[in-house]
Amino acid sequence: TFATQEESDFLFGNVINTTEIKQQHYSALITGELFDMSAGPVGAAFGIEYRENSIDSANDIVRAQGLSASESVDLEGDTVGSTWIADAYGEIELPLHDMVLLNLSGRYTEEKNFGDEATWSAKVQFSPTDYFRVRATAGTTFRAPNLREQFLAGQAGVLAGNLDPCVVPSNAVIGGVYDPTADERSARVLANCIQDGVDPTALGLQANVLIPTNTGGSDDIKAETSDSFTAGFVFSQPWTDSFDLDIGVTYFDIEVNDTVEELDSATVLTRCYNDEDNLASPFCNRITRRGVNPENNTVGRVDASFVNLGLVTSTGYDINVRYQNDFEIGNNLWDIQATLTATNYDELLEQIDDQAPVDNRVGEAGFPEWSWIARINLNTGNWGVVWRSRFVGEFALDEGDVIQSTNLSRRDPCRTLGGPTDCFDKNAGGSTLYHDLSATYQMDDWAVSLGIKNLADEHPPLIKQGSGPSRFNYVVQSTYDLYGRRAFLNLQKSF
Repeated sequence: TFATQEESDFLFGNVINTTEIKQQHYSALITGELFDMSAGPVGAAFGIEYRENSIDSANDIVRAQGLSASESVDLEGDTVGSTWIADAYGEIELPLHDMVLLNLSGRYTEEKNFGDEATWSAKVQFSPTDYFRVRATAGTTFRAPNLREQFLAGQAGVLAGNLDPCVVPSNAVIGGVYDPTADERSARVLANCIQDGVDPTALGLQANVLIPTNTGGSDDIKAETSDSFTAGFVFSQPWTDSFDLDIGVTYFDIEVNDTVEELDSATVLTRCYNDEDNLASPFCNRITRRGVNPENNTVGRVDASFVNLGLVTSTGYDINVRYQNDFEIGNNLWDIQATLTATNYDELLEQIDDQAPVDNRVGEAGFPEWSWIARINLNTGNWGVVWRSRFVGEFALDEGDVIQSTNLSRRDPCRTLGGPTDCFDKNAGGSTLYHDLSATYQMDDWAVSLGIKNLADEHPPLIKQGSGPSRFNYVVQSTYDLYGRRAFLNLQKSF
């Protein structure tokens, strides 16, 4: 508590970041019919594209020079970079039969910093009736890292010191002395700590400090490539003309090589000392210790910048439902359309390299087993109303990946810094449901929309730092709303 508001204003303030993103896009496309087959004409399309992208993001002097007061410097550099992408592509559609349609396409892509790659796609559709069709696709993709993944400047952060596996857990400390009989760490962890210049029977007995972390873009990552297969069906109800109802279900199996991902700092520490003997885990290259005596050789920095994962395989189902109907109230004709888009993950397997263990991420923070978006549009005359709901399923860190805060009784920052006395581990969260509401009035060449996002003011789930992607203990995956309830007003004008 401060004596005056002036004292509080002097000590606390905002940092300002200004970001400018530019994109130039040039394209040319030719479409037409090449020739006729017995079941119909053969269509084709050929084109070229060229895109230039750049980012210039600057922080004010407080953030750029780390002038704020904290145990670990709050520092972020300027993010500046540019790239270009060129594509040439072709597509052909062949009506093999009245009920069978085949689509073949190919693309050649070249990116400024990541070379070139040729990709392909094949799609087939079988329509035994006009209300039921079966479809399947197979193909490959090439994705160069985006501006953020390439050029994001280093950002400083901290982790709780007890997340270092080499720190003596408090349940192995009796009267200030290390008790090996109460230490539940594995022999591999202890051996790796010793090899890294740490005494795992003494580190943290005197004090436990926060661990500095660094995240940002990387210039040594590679482009992603993938192989995919999908199969599914679409059913359109044929029994009545009074309303439209379409249902689609698609199974997907996608294998991505060299997936670009931003690592979690706590995961880097855990995997380094637990995965392999002799510090052979690739995660160990991202940990730097201070190089002092083994009893005090704490972690000086964890590099959690973007990295390529060796292999990511995802399987599951996409479900799409659309309902549309017209009805009359008084003298006004109303149109209602409701849609549901849902995704169910069966597996999401990650493996950092050929020697690393395979981790199934389904059900962890940011990777819910179920998620869906429902939308209802109601229109009459110039007016339109939209209700949108978004569901994110529950999550929990795998039991084997949970890092217990065994030092809550003595060294947890929320106590030593005068915080609450009811600190606890939280490695899981319930499902979250968001609602948005908006209304639009539209004329020939202009429209105005007014609405509220996140009507119930739902906050992201809280988790323990290190148990998932989080900031100030809030989950920060893009699936969650980080801003709370807010109103918006949009004006559009066509020229």
